[in-house]
Amino acid sequence: MIYNLSKYLVSDLMRNKALWLNGLILFIFSYLINDLSSDSSKAAVSILNMNLMILPLFSILISAIYYYSSKESMEFILTNPVSRFSVVVSIYLSLIIVLSLYYSVGIVIPTIIMNGTGYMVHVLVPGYLIILIFSSVSVLSSVIFNDKVKGIAFAIFLWLFFAFVYDSLLALVIFYFSDFNLEKILIVLISLNPIDLYRINTLLFLDTSAMMGFTSAFMKNLFGTTLSIISTYVLMGVWVIIPFIVSLRLYARKSF
Repeated sequence: MIYNLSKYLVSDLMRNKALWLNGLILFIFSYLINDLSSDSSKAAVSILNMNLMILPLFSILISAIYYYSSKESMEFILTNPVSRFSVVVSIYLSLIIVLSLYYSVGIVIPTIIMNGTGYMVHVLVPGYLIILIFSSVSVLSSVIFNDKVKGIAFAIFLWLFFAFVYDSLLALVIFYFSDFNLEKILIVLISLNPIDLYRINTLLFLDTSAMMGFTSAFMKNLFGTTLSIISTYVLMGVWVIIPFIVSLRLYARKSF
């Protein structure tokens, strides 16, 4: 049932022309960024910065909008002998499949064409995890809020918070409590922002010390490069799993 339902939802999403028009525009931008960069390391950093902004926002928006647009169809499907588990899993799978294709066409393929693998693997691969994370977070927020406007607004708020606000709050904590031993607390705080985890992971791979910032340098000094990279992958995996499990449980109890 999950396979058939996912197949239908994927085909439905693939018919969205606006999605692929955006993918084409992104392809052009990615091609130009790679073409204009003087070397692959600079191109990698540019692609990273683009991914940090575009992937979370796009994953959140597309996931939330599609969830609400297909809500009535899913409720109708539930009148048949179909489990709620199958519905949520199918929605999530279809979203990550299509968004991963979008990311592959718009960013991964032109980047590899222009610069090969090398540095780029370490920039591009975690991008798929970001899609998994923010699709999972978006599905969770959509399950929580029945109202479409509230659900999408909350999803956008999460993106704004993680992308712009969180680091400022972290800097304030470091500034005001600099006299205390904050190592353990900082590890927890860093792990609470998936965008930071992606940034740290990639910059540690690239070893661009000038662009690392405090959090990346802190992780490197505390654990070393290899262990820090492994830690960021594990934490990003946790960010995928927990919101998804919570979504399943909430949807199972949801009354329509």
